[in-house]
Amino acid sequence: MCILSDEKSSRLSPLEVMRKKLIKMVVIPSLVTTFVILSLIIAEEDHGSRFFRLFNDIFLVLVLPILPIIYGRITENKIGSILIGAMPFLGYFVATILETFFTPISMRWLICTSIYWIALFILLSLEGYFASKRSKFSLLIAIGLYISFMFIFIFWGLID
Repeated sequence: MCILSDEKSSRLSPLEVMRKKLIKMVVIPSLVTTFVILSLIIAEEDHGSRFFRLFNDIFLVLVLPILPIIYGRITENKIGSILIGAMPFLGYFVATILETFFTPISMRWLICTSIYWIALFILLSLEGYFASKRSKFSLLIAIGLYISFMFIFIFWGLID
């Protein structure tokens, strides 16, 4: 049984049920994405303290990639889990591209960066999808995808 499901949902009107689903599927991932982009912008500026930058880096590397597993296991919502996996890194990717928009960049860098981020989107989206299935085997797949994400994020990021 889903922890966040409402036993009273059978008494709700179809519009109210749809509104609750919309909040779970779109609004929560959008808020997480906004939080990530704002924290990255603040950390990039000189306004952030060293503690904030350290917290931001730990959040980006360790906590953010596990959010699709947590969200998927709690809500059992496939679409929301996929969005909460992909949207924050999509926002970070767009912010990175916009930041380098007025600087001369090579086409090789753009292609390599795009492949890198697309691989991360796919891994986190699949991670959320498998976590929302609620079986032990799919949870193991989601954890394996998390480990793959960490490997690609750290090692491929260091090569570039």
